[in-house]
Amino acid sequence: MSVEKFTSKLTPSEGRSSFLARATMVNILLLLAMIVPFTVLAFRPPAAEEAAQRTRLQDLESQRAGLVLEKARLRQKSDLVANDPEYLELMARDRLMMQKDGEFIFRFED
Repeated sequence: MSVEKFTSKLTPSEGRSSFLARATMVNILLLLAMIVPFTVLAFRPPAAEEAAQRTRLQDLESQRAGLVLEKARLRQKSDLVANDPEYLELMARDRLMMQKDGEFIFRFED
């Protein structure tokens, strides 16, 4: 058996085209291998900015919690003023320095 029997003879153009096809495929794979990491890095937010945003979020959440408590306190006070005459009288005497007829109020300073 001769060696020529097992080798296939390709024309020069066939040899070139298969080499170019393989080289093109390798280049496409390399290009994809480079594009994917750069795309991920480009669209990922920087770590410092993300940490700053998380800190700001925590600050805003604590501020919101304080405002919710303030809202509840003010709503309770509003309900007392609207529905409780004793509370309204107490507030008028204390804050507005009002008094009933014939009543004397003594205030002492510390």
